[in-house]
Amino acid sequence: MSVNQFTGQTIDAARRALATRLAAAANDSAELDARLLVGAALGLDLTGMITAAHRALKADESTRLEALAQRRLAGELAERNPNETVSIVRQWLSEPVEN
Repeated sequence: MSVNQFTGQTIDAARRALATRLAAAANDSAELDARLLVGAALGLDLTGMITAAHRALKADESTRLEALAQRRLAGELAERNPNETVSIVRQWLSEPVEN
């Protein structure tokens, strides 16, 4: 796995950084995917992400988010609707994360 780019970032900064990474990889739904992945990694809905936007990510949250980001950047979830995406991300979260 690559270097974790989310370490030390706030929730909002991590979401923006992930959206930028996804957009750079020609992801047409970068903003939506970033919100879904950050929310899934942290166990937060949109309201929770807004409320906690300035909280720094914990190490385990940063690791989970980077793992999800790598999978999305590798092309997983492409051509899926948001409901399928949420279901698949939940499945990913039940799998062990390699450090």
